[in-house]
Amino acid sequence: MVTFKFRQLILRPLMVVIALHFMASISCAADLQVPATQSISDDVYLQEVGRQVASQEPLTSIAVFENQVFAGSNLGLLVLKDEQLVSVDELAEPIRRLVTTGDSLWAFTSQGLYRFQTTWTKISDGHFTDLTEHLRQIVVSSDRRLWQVEGDSLQQLTDVDAPFPIERVVSHCETIYVQGRGRLTYFDGQKIGALNVYRWPSDQTWDWGQLPSRMTRDALSQSSRLYIATDRGLGVLRGMSLTAIRGEQGLCYEDTTCLANGFANDLWVGTTRGAIRMSDGAFHYFAGRRWLPDETVTAIAAGDRAVYVATPKG
Repeated sequence: MVTFKFRQLILRPLMVVIALHFMASISCAADLQVPATQSISDDVYLQEVGRQVASQEPLTSIAVFENQVFAGSNLGLLVLKDEQLVSVDELAEPIRRLVTTGDSLWAFTSQGLYRFQTTWTKISDGHFTDLTEHLRQIVVSSDRRLWQVEGDSLQQLTDVDAPFPIERVVSHCETIYVQGRGRLTYFDGQKIGALNVYRWPSDQTWDWGQLPSRMTRDALSQSSRLYIATDRGLGVLRGMSLTAIRGEQGLCYEDTTCLANGFANDLWVGTTRGAIRMSDGAFHYFAGRRWLPDETVTAIAAGDRAVYVATPKG
């Protein structure tokens, strides 16, 4: 018994010494082989939070310009102030569309095209459908024609009509594309139209693939892709190839209404059942009363770390 107790007294401190020595050896080896760790900045985590601003009048469009949020309605232009939508007296006519370029906000009304820089200026009477900034030039589309802005007026970019009514004009990969109901072609500098692989006249720019549906609603350029919103998902044009993003590819709802670029290289998709954010191959769905005043999305615009979604109720 005495021997057993003695061995206990000797072995316990011996084990401790060995363990400490072993740990010290590991620490020294780590100091020789692993570089010193670098501090990582603790950035603010962007959490998705939604708030709603009600509107008595259905909103037709939305845009962000110089940190202000503008919305269009059939009663005129509205601006967001202190969580309320306030009328803009200068534009009290129905707003069909709002577009932001580098230094201007553009409003398409029932009576013409207006530009806002420091004040509102009427550029032209008439019915115009869309506008894009292409190689530092503002290109405007009417029913079947393309125009360019020269000062405070419009000049014809071409006197040749498009083969179909133009709904959207898009600057994509240094080319002007025009999109109509189920159709897409480009402007070659003189005429609006394309040739297929057999050099035959064609009003569609893809030779491989097809649209998910000919019921098209919007078109948007993002990097090397041109997206087309339809009631059966998205068409994606890359070069001369057209593919689809539908439910099988992860799209949360296929009946899409509008498109917008986000503030973090993401794509926002409006639908008749909420909004969808596409980012790095993932889909984030925003629907229901938690996120939206109404399920139908009529327009989307991105600001600084915020996205604004227009619906019939706010």
